[in-house]
Amino acid sequence: MPPDSPNPASPHRIRRNGDGERQWSVVLSCSVVTLLCLTSGVTIAIPSNVFLDLAQKDSPHRLTIFQQSVFAALASAGAVVGGLAGGWVADRWGRKCSLMFTGVPVLVGYLFISYAHFSPVTETFVILLYVGRLLTGIAMGSSSAVVGVYITEVSSPKLRGLFGTAQECLVVAGITLNYALGSINGFLYHQTSLVVAGIVTLFEVLMVWMPETPRSLLSRGYATEAEKALQWLRGPNSPTAAKELIKRSNKTS
Repeated sequence: MPPDSPNPASPHRIRRNGDGERQWSVVLSCSVVTLLCLTSGVTIAIPSNVFLDLAQKDSPHRLTIFQQSVFAALASAGAVVGGLAGGWVADRWGRKCSLMFTGVPVLVGYLFISYAHFSPVTETFVILLYVGRLLTGIAMGSSSAVVGVYITEVSSPKLRGLFGTAQECLVVAGITLNYALGSINGFLYHQTSLVVAGIVTLFEVLMVWMPETPRSLLSRGYATEAEKALQWLRGPNSPTAAKELIKRSNKTS
């Protein structure tokens, strides 16, 4: 190859092709938010664990067929509310804020379900299960509405499809996790609930360090913050891209 010919693998050529953008930060951000999808998978499947555990001879509590139906249905009812509320919060205060708010009903809901196991009063047991199930349903609806938006707005085109698929894969992984934990001898539904509470606690801690999406910041008038967020996500090439986004935003406003 002549000395003056450009090396196809040179850093300059990579940067011109857009392949020099930082990827690990996008992978990290998307991986953190999909933890909520993992908890949604458990929410879908956990009624089977609850009903099987309560059917055991040594179980201190029982649910009637009607109570089981109500318990299962409350998550769907909560998901409707959560989807609407999550989208509204995401537009008003940002995607990151909405996702962090979503973690709260997951945590509280599964703590309620876990604590219900130790309640000596049947009525209190049922109420705690109902409230916990409703809260986890609200979180499931909110996460399904906002996680995909966050992934779309922070990821590069090359990673967008991958993490869009990962969102659904993590839901399936959550279902599998629920059944796997339920298959362990002596591992009851209230212990599965504590595992989910631990996962969402990890999510909340990690999410503090994740950026808001540049598009959300721009739409709310935070141009400087949008540039910083894009720089964190894309690396050294991001200021130019951010300024271009700002120009486009100003033209359309």
